[in-house]
Amino acid sequence: MAGFKILSVLCAFLLFQSTFAFFGKDTTSVRVGCHYFIGYVKCKDGSTILPSAKVELYESDIFGDDLLAEHMLERLYNKNFAKFEWKGCYDDGDNWFLSQKFTNMELYYIFKDVCQKGDSYVAEDVLQDKTTYALRDGVAYLV
Repeated sequence: MAGFKILSVLCAFLLFQSTFAFFGKDTTSVRVGCHYFIGYVKCKDGSTILPSAKVELYESDIFGDDLLAEHMLERLYNKNFAKFEWKGCYDDGDNWFLSQKFTNMELYYIFKDVCQKGDSYVAEDVLQDKTTYALRDGVAYLV
């Protein structure tokens, strides 16, 4: 009987996690499947984009986030702008408790080594109408 109660609570928790961003982590909920990921990046202070600049796409999970993709940024113009673009097909993975796939996934970007060596900027907004991110203070703002 106690096992059934624990399983019921766990199922309710997993349903909550698949519907909402987990514990206040800001992400973008999208349907599983194939999407075009495109965007432009600039440093808010006008710095040159470093040649080592990259974007990582993560899927938020209860027990640890999954790195889905990693791409180098393509520097543009006078190297104060960079671009990323790819098509990717992703899902939320198997739920190891119920062996069931979720219909949505919670995504976010992390931009690394863009404005200064070792920097990192989190973008909560993925697959939006606006596609230019201004990087400042560890956050990537859509502008």
